[in-house]
Amino acid sequence: MAVRYISTGIIHSGQNGGKTDYGEYTRHKPTHWENTSVKVTCQKNGCG
Repeated sequence: MAVRYISTGIIHSGQNGGKTDYGEYTRHKPTHWENTSVKVTCQKNGCG
């Protein structure tokens, strides 16, 4: 599963309502994130 940060358009590994694979909690501001099936573009450690 992948999740997109809406303001930047960066695709992270993880899901909305949980956290990204590098540790960003998406449940704190769930309206800033959306689940997607697009390829991960994040280059942070643990994500991409």
